[in-house]
Amino acid sequence: MHGPYTVSVTTDGSVHATGADGLTRSATQITPAQLAALEGRAALAHFDSMPTFTRCPGATARSTTWIRIGSKKVTVAGTCLPAYQQLRKAFVAVTHFYMG
Repeated sequence: MHGPYTVSVTTDGSVHATGADGLTRSATQITPAQLAALEGRAALAHFDSMPTFTRCPGATARSTTWIRIGSKKVTVAGTCLPAYQQLRKAFVAVTHFYMG
């Protein structure tokens, strides 16, 4: 089992993961249509206007995740922001990296 890791999607659709315990992995390239769909999902979620940090009631450090798009990083501890969770699930679906 690997610890925390970061999944990166570049502007050309390349997907890479790096993290704890030596995890390094390149995933299949996502298509321009998938990349556009992710950008659309971020716009629908109003990612740009989300607070940079949210701690949900009852959240633990283990439940903390973050998404960075450009220079904006949103960190959420817990699951109390549905738009953020939907965006996160969209990233997982297109990159095929499990969200534990």
